[in-house]
Amino acid sequence: MDFTSTPPAEAAEKELRIVSTTANTTYESFIPFKRMSSYTKLVRVTARILKYLSRLNLSLKKIRENNSIILSQLSNTPFITSDDFEIAELFLLREHYRETAQQRQNHLIQRLRVRQDEDGVFRGNLRLAHAEMESSAKRPILLMPGHPLTVMIISHYHHKLLHAGVPHLVSTLRTKYLIPKIRQAANSIVA
Repeated sequence: MDFTSTPPAEAAEKELRIVSTTANTTYESFIPFKRMSSYTKLVRVTARILKYLSRLNLSLKKIRENNSIILSQLSNTPFITSDDFEIAELFLLREHYRETAQQRQNHLIQRLRVRQDEDGVFRGNLRLAHAEMESSAKRPILLMPGHPLTVMIISHYHHKLLHAGVPHLVSTLRTKYLIPKIRQAANSIVA
C-alpha cells in the first residue's frame, strides 16, 4: 500500500467518523455500608476506625487534609464517647454524600432547596426557619433514597419505635431527616 498519495475526496469523506466517549466514574466508599446490618454497629465501627486513625496519625505526624478536622476532634479515651459517636455519624454522612453526588443532581433533589452547612452536611431549607422547634427539625439532614445508609437509618428508627406503623415512623424521621420519597422507603422496610 502506498500511503504517500492522498485518497480521493469521496473516500476521505466515507472514512470520517466522529467518536466520543464519556467516562462516569462514581465514588465507592471504603465504608462497608452494604455489609453492616445495623446503623448503631456501623457508627461504632466507624468511630473505632477513626480513633485508630487518629492515634496512627499522632504517631506518624501525617494528617490528611480533608480528615484532619475530624481526627483532631476525637477523644483520647479508649472507649467511644458521645462526641466520638457524633463525629462518626458526621463522617458517615459525608461519605454518603460523596457516593451519591450524581444522584443529588436530580431535578427532584434540586427543587428541595438543599444547602451545605459548615460541617459538610446537606440540609433542607424548609419554611420552618422561624418556628419554635428544634434546629434539626427546621433544617433536616438530606438522605438520598435507596442508599444503604438511608435504609439502615429508617430500619434503626423502626426498631427504636418498637415497630410502629409507617405514619409514626415517617413523622419521627421527618423531625431530623429530609428523605425524598420517604413514605415509599418506610413502606418497603416495614412490610
